[in-house]
Amino acid sequence: MTGKTTNPGAGSREAGAATALLVAMYVQFLDFVCRRKAALVCRHCEKWFAPKKRGTEFCFTSCRAASFYYTRKKPALEMHKAGVPTSDIATRLGVSEDRVAGWVKETG
Repeated sequence: MTGKTTNPGAGSREAGAATALLVAMYVQFLDFVCRRKAALVCRHCEKWFAPKKRGTEFCFTSCRAASFYYTRKKPALEMHKAGVPTSDIATRLGVSEDRVAGWVKETG
């Protein structure tokens, strides 16, 4: 004897736990598919998500806000620094001139 204590049921318990986990995942997947929920890709982070309502394009509010910043606000501020008039920035980005002026004012 080597002095090791062996537990003959330990391996089977771990295998049973792994099987139970796989079964649970399979049941969740089937529930998702059977309810015919659409899976979409977030427009900002490009991760898959299940939308809670129709017309959703982002997985979280933070992704929606980040997308807005990188597609509208940041380019507007960069154009303003380059000397592009506020009215031209608003036209190019499809936002109001007042909104562009507000962004410029809040950044100083």
